[in-house]
Amino acid sequence: MCLSGAHYSIDDIEDMNTLYTYGCSFTEDLHQLPEHTPRIEYANKYCGGIYKNWNEILAEKLGFDLVNYASTSASDKFHFRLGNGNEDILEALSLSCDRFKKGDIVIVQLSYLERLRYCNDSNEIVTFLPSSLDLNYKKFNYLIDFCYNRGNDIFVKPLINLLNPYIRLSKEIGFKFYLWGIDDLVQEKVLKMNHPNWLFDKNINHMMSGLDIETETNNKIKDGHWGKPAQQIFSDLVFNIINKHNTI
Repeated sequence: MCLSGAHYSIDDIEDMNTLYTYGCSFTEDLHQLPEHTPRIEYANKYCGGIYKNWNEILAEKLGFDLVNYASTSASDKFHFRLGNGNEDILEALSLSCDRFKKGDIVIVQLSYLERLRYCNDSNEIVTFLPSSLDLNYKKFNYLIDFCYNRGNDIFVKPLINLLNPYIRLSKEIGFKFYLWGIDDLVQEKVLKMNHPNWLFDKNINHMMSGLDIETETNNKIKDGHWGKPAQQIFSDLVFNIINKHNTI
């Protein structure tokens, strides 16, 4: 039974190998996105409809089922809404880690440091970046300052340290645990650490340069996410690294 890319209940998963993925919008699939979003517009105009994200492709290549807890892809897995920052990624990981079993693969993508959790008037968690706030609105000045402060490299080390229990858990249970990130500063610092669970030895943004939707569509669709061709490329990169690790 292959559940990759389908809508399903967590309880439907049988005793088989599973790929678990966590992250922000770079790891979420397109199935839960609203129709008005640029990625859906791109999918309909340039790709003939919804296309597979890198983790959906990777799960098929591995012969694993996929459970995606990234951003909107987690909206049918919890009774509450998560945001799109590192706190949300870590919360999703903490709430689901009891499902990991021997032979599974867990891939955690870290997001931008500046992202800030905020509770709106509807008592829902939303995610702010400094660029998403109106600089002329004095009520949000402290939020802007706090967002920029969170972008300091001093926050990289504690963020990585918060993942240590899951690395220990992976050794105890026998599943593979991998990390990567989209924030240039996080990548710079972690690459210097030579972290054993980090997927790439180079900045992934440099490796995937020019493969975003905006570039692919000649600026007709303003979206910095990777397009359909990039999903296959990134999936192949991850697949090759995982296979290399398994043969060492």
